[in-house]
Amino acid sequence: MGRDGGDGLKALHEAATTIAQDEASSVVWGIPGHAVFLEAADEIVSLNSMAEYIVSALTACKRLRLDSACCVGRAPGYG
Repeated sequence: MGRDGGDGLKALHEAATTIAQDEASSVVWGIPGHAVFLEAADEIVSLNSMAEYIVSALTACKRLRLDSACCVGRAPGYG
């Protein structure tokens, strides 16, 4: 279960930084679990932390004037 989503994230991972939901906050671990298995996620975060993570990453990119795809995963306080 989740193979197609995990495979899709792996393909996206070739072009951008990717994140996946952690097992503890997942109702179903299928897609994120397969993505983690494939090492397709640069960061693994809880559902409650995901929005904050994305905003922090994009804010850092804007401040540094970097392309947001290359910057996500390097947000202050994460990774």
